[in-house]
Amino acid sequence: MPYEIGGRADKLGNRFEVRWVIYQLMEILEEKIDYVILEALGDDERGIDVWIGKTNNTKEGQQCKGRNGSKEIWDFASVNGRGIFKNWKHQLDADQLNKVSLVSPLAFTNLEDLIERAKTNESPMDFYNNQILSSSKDFIKFFKNFCNSMDLNPDNAQDLIKSISYLRRILYRQIPDAMLKEIVLKKINYLFIGNEEQIYNTFVAWIIDGDIYGKELTRTEILKFLKDKEIDFRNLALDSRIVPRINELNQEYINGFYCIDNNLIYREEFDKCKEIINSEKSLIIHGKAGRGKSGCTLSIVEYCKEEKIPYLAIKLDRRVPNGSSEKWGKEIGLPASIAHCLHSVSKNEKAVLILDQLDALRWTQAHSRDALLVCAEVINQIYQLNLERKHKIAVVFVCRTYDLENDNNINSLFNDYRNGTKFEWSKVKVSVFTEDIVRKVIGDRYSLLTSKLQRVIQIPSNLFIWQQLSPQENYAECSSTGHLITKWWNQLERKCADYGLDVKEMNEIINQIVDWLEKKGRIYFPKNLINNSSYLEFLSSNEFLIIQDSKVFFAHQSILDNFFADKMLQKYFDEKNITEIVGEKDRQTPGKRYQVQMLMEKLLEFESHDFLDIGQKLFESKEVRYFIKFVFIEVLNQIEILDNAIQDFILDKCEDEMWSSYVINNVVFAKPQYVRTLREGGLLEKWFADSEKKKIVFNLLASISPDYNIEDINFIKKHAFLSEKDDEQFARCFSHDITQDQEDFFELRMKLYEKYPRLANGYYEFESALKKNEIRSVRILRLLLQNKLKNQATNNHNYGEDFFIKDSETLINKGQEVIEILLPCVPLKDDGSLLYSDWSEDTIHRKTLERACIQLIKKANAAIICSDPQLFWEKYKHYMGKNFQLFNEIILDGFTYMPKQYSDKIIGYLAENIGNNTISDTDNASDKLLLAKKVLAIHANYCDMSIYQQLESQIIHYTSPQAKDTYIRRIDFSKEEGNPNVYWSFWGDLQFELLRELPEKRLSKAAKELLLVLGRKFPNGKTKYTDSFSPSGRVKSSVSGKELPPSDGWKY
Repeated sequence: MPYEIGGRADKLGNRFEVRWVIYQLMEILEEKIDYVILEALGDDERGIDVWIGKTNNTKEGQQCKGRNGSKEIWDFASVNGRGIFKNWKHQLDADQLNKVSLVSPLAFTNLEDLIERAKTNESPMDFYNNQILSSSKDFIKFFKNFCNSMDLNPDNAQDLIKSISYLRRILYRQIPDAMLKEIVLKKINYLFIGNEEQIYNTFVAWIIDGDIYGKELTRTEILKFLKDKEIDFRNLALDSRIVPRINELNQEYINGFYCIDNNLIYREEFDKCKEIINSEKSLIIHGKAGRGKSGCTLSIVEYCKEEKIPYLAIKLDRRVPNGSSEKWGKEIGLPASIAHCLHSVSKNEKAVLILDQLDALRWTQAHSRDALLVCAEVINQIYQLNLERKHKIAVVFVCRTYDLENDNNINSLFNDYRNGTKFEWSKVKVSVFTEDIVRKVIGDRYSLLTSKLQRVIQIPSNLFIWQQLSPQENYAECSSTGHLITKWWNQLERKCADYGLDVKEMNEIINQIVDWLEKKGRIYFPKNLINNSSYLEFLSSNEFLIIQDSKVFFAHQSILDNFFADKMLQKYFDEKNITEIVGEKDRQTPGKRYQVQMLMEKLLEFESHDFLDIGQKLFESKEVRYFIKFVFIEVLNQIEILDNAIQDFILDKCEDEMWSSYVINNVVFAKPQYVRTLREGGLLEKWFADSEKKKIVFNLLASISPDYNIEDINFIKKHAFLSEKDDEQFARCFSHDITQDQEDFFELRMKLYEKYPRLANGYYEFESALKKNEIRSVRILRLLLQNKLKNQATNNHNYGEDFFIKDSETLINKGQEVIEILLPCVPLKDDGSLLYSDWSEDTIHRKTLERACIQLIKKANAAIICSDPQLFWEKYKHYMGKNFQLFNEIILDGFTYMPKQYSDKIIGYLAENIGNNTISDTDNASDKLLLAKKVLAIHANYCDMSIYQQLESQIIHYTSPQAKDTYIRRIDFSKEEGNPNVYWSFWGDLQFELLRELPEKRLSKAAKELLLVLGRKFPNGKTKYTDSFSPSGRVKSSVSGKELPPSDGWKY
């Protein structure tokens, strides 16, 4: 946008220049440049606003332009009209060490591109020919205008070299006006103690009113000015307090963990984190409660220690951000913001900042919004610092997925734009442990656990609790986190007596702690809250509590949540109302959500009627927040075995207007046990008869695919084939993976596809399906193929690629059955019409349905030959010698797998009609004799000598049926006036190709002599049967092994 017309334009333009000068002064203080001269005297002033001196004795003359009139960009005319190029030439010619630049908020793309190209090419002619003349007309014109303005002729070699020299000493510095001030303020905040705006204004006054024009401003001059104005440095780089305090904070973070069996478990998610950190990007680690997010960050900490990467790790629930980044930094023992302190100890290397437990700020602090604003300030500081750092500071935030996705305040942290540039965040989701990890931790006991308990302890926090439990007890009834915690607490109660402690008092202490934490809304309590520290030490030694200085935490948040859930459970049994149980709305934080979930699980385990009772009250209460209500729906969705009470509840609520959409979409959908409840209860039948609700039936049935039992299949069979519209919906029940179908269901699929072939044109994972169920795969292929043949207009999917590529390692086991299914699909044609069809490899799109069929047949033949080669011969002898193009290909391919006992038959077959039986037009466009060559290479060594001699004779004396016509056409063409004298080969091509494949020790003298002659005729190895050249134009003599030079005089 242009500046306002009039005097303000000059002032605003000067404002941009002033900001840039202040920025350069900060660069001097950071020792990145040596000095600045504003408005130099004499020739140095020509076209230059600011001179900066660099440490390598070079200097850069900078011209600052805040705007280009009313234009949004710079172009040649605008710059040249201001005499900038002419002035640049003067300054560049004055000293080879001089550089010049234009500083502006606007874009100047042509100049930037031209500079970049000049820097990336060492050859002037390559630069001109390949990087200039091959560009757009506009770019070529810009370069020539540039040369003209610099008094250069690009067609002159010396001038071209000089143009590159100029361009390599020209810079374009684009920086938005508003962003420039923000960067300056951040630098001031980092460098000085005090209000950054006031210090900024002091610098502005010095530049505008001070006697500094034409003077060389060095670090000494700036320090003198700062002393006069009583502006003090932070000197963070020299502050000896920073590194020790960062180390203390990091150790505090590490000490806040209890590892499973005192070992850090490797997780695949860490590899993703490491990759992101190594690329110097920032990330958000998220996952559900207890999934081991903080454990993943501990792996990052260990990695940073191993690689000597500076890092700072803080748990935000224990070091709560407050006031401002500056104030918070001082509260945790640092002299400044954590961003500035980490920057000061890692300027020349990458660094990592870990801020854990972000979600805890939202549900444990009364002023959580202020804490998040401090986090936003830290993010912004790091963004600004990274703009100038060679190696970046990577920020790692850790947050629960629910809060990340649903809390607007947290979400806004990661969607904040800074002057048009978004801080880039990668996300890494942490899930449960794999079964292999859990099995390795638990050992042989794992296989003795119930499947429910196995799933429960895949959650990392639950696995930690499990490892605290006595291995002598039975835990078969444990099916939730609450169960495990209760078992652990019961064991601690029994154990405490051995330490001379009273169980009753220990329970009273825990109740006192939980009440205090609930009242204060915190997740830690002061150590002096408990008079008898023996109980705290006992629980800490058993890894139930963590004691850090004067603060005490539960080993994991789920333990505290379980105690809160127990308190709510007691309130329910005391018949308190729902608001008294879960708290008033202002107490219904996201943290409460996990406690309510544990409450619901406890009630479900106790009695489903109570679970349904409180769930219905929760859902229908106007005093309960939506995300708390939805916990009931989530727990309901996770029930695997439905008792009568649950089933009756579902059947009732699916017909209830208030409940139905929530229950159908969030409980029943994709859950076979619930869909079957609706079917058995008659609701599916009822809804199917209702035109408005029929769609629900289709959606629910499709959602449980392919997990159907026989009753589900019978329901579909009952209603299928009565309406084409309904059948289209039933088709959604068939998944892409045909191997998952039960046998009855697959036959139903085939019946549907046979009636409506277009419904089969979906996507199938054929290659993987072939490995699991060959017959189903080829039946689908046959159906698709037949459908394509019936309707040539059908635009089929590229199934050839989906089945497998030609050289795939996919093998066929049931060869005979595959042949019986697919071979009838292969057309019996000998007229050449298949050559350019989808059956041929010689097409633009080779991965066709038809070629997939041929490749499958070939692989099936290989399987048949492996077990019974005679069966292959019997199957195909009726097709031999008929010159059917596709069968020629299939038969020749099969011969390459046949054992040498069949060499006589195979060579004899080829000799019967050497022209027809050896050519495969459809297999390989570049060599129509390729398959025959492979067959000869295998079997010509082992056949009877008399049969071999018959083959060789047939090859030598073969004449193509087209030879006469080719010769006549060649003569007629050459006789026509104006036509060149051409040579079209009409004999010898087949001989040259096939004789070379025969075993040298069996070659007759006539064959060897003929090869010598043909070697000269085809010096490049190219014949009419091949489209490719051999690597050399020389032919090796089969007689002496000598290389023979080509000679046109030897052509036939």
